[in-house]
Amino acid sequence: LKAAIIEVISSKNLSKRLDVGLEDEVMGLNAEFNKMLDELEKMNLKIKRSAEEMGVLYKDLLEQKKFTSEILAIAPSIVLVLLPDGRVKFVNDSIERIAGYKSEEIIGRDWFDMMLPFGKRQVARASFEDLALGNIEPHRQMENNILTKNNTERTILWNNNVLLDKDGRVSSIISVGQDVTEYKHIETELVKKMNDLERFYKV
Repeated sequence: LKAAIIEVISSKNLSKRLDVGLEDEVMGLNAEFNKMLDELEKMNLKIKRSAEEMGVLYKDLLEQKKFTSEILAIAPSIVLVLLPDGRVKFVNDSIERIAGYKSEEIIGRDWFDMMLPFGKRQVARASFEDLALGNIEPHRQMENNILTKNNTERTILWNNNVLLDKDGRVSSIISVGQDVTEYKHIETELVKKMNDLERFYKV
């Protein structure tokens, strides 16, 4: 029996079975050993099938990740993911077109210290900290200015949400930002012209 066990272990062939032989104590041991081999072989097949299934799932996940990355790369809006302490976890390539920074220049940095005008950081950070506590609705949509690499300001309209961990705590904040700078300029010009027309009609 010992020699048979060593042979099975060394060959890794779970299909091998012992000759039951005579109906005595050794036969009982052989039968039990064969039964154990049957169970091990079944488990081995299950593990093999599970590994194959995991391989398929992993391949699907890689394809989905690639698909998502391609969408984020061509998205015209800024897609920003911040950690609860305000550091940048992810930002897509639109940040370069809008603010002049490559994504790798920003990831890991404090968003508020790096990207917001000094006088507007405190208010923006307070809203963010409230959002990081899970108070989404008051801050679902908000507007603020960001600093570009050449030190000009762009007005961004943000739509915000939170991502939760398995314990239900906020793990990160995701924001999609649309550059509305030109729209704001047009809006200001329209208001100015409307005021001019109103004065003209009064005269």
